[in-house]
Amino acid sequence: MELLYLHGNQLSGAIPPELGNLTNLREMHLQDNQLSGAIPPELGNLTNLVALLIEGNQFSGCIPDALQDVIFTHDAPLDLPFCSE
Repeated sequence: MELLYLHGNQLSGAIPPELGNLTNLREMHLQDNQLSGAIPPELGNLTNLVALLIEGNQFSGCIPDALQDVIFTHDAPLDLPFCSE
């Protein structure tokens, strides 16, 4: 699987860390849901990921440093720092 589009589905809870096992994933669209909690560091295993769209949720904590080269939003800024900041 290379693309995962789950935006606008009223999903709630945390991002499952098991998504970090989808190593062929290039894009993950999770924006405009009700997701919360920390972004799991396991997503750093997604070395092919170029876009992780997560705006419009209630995340807390920081963005794992392994995701620094990934695009996070189309238009809304994220209010989360990278973990190394």
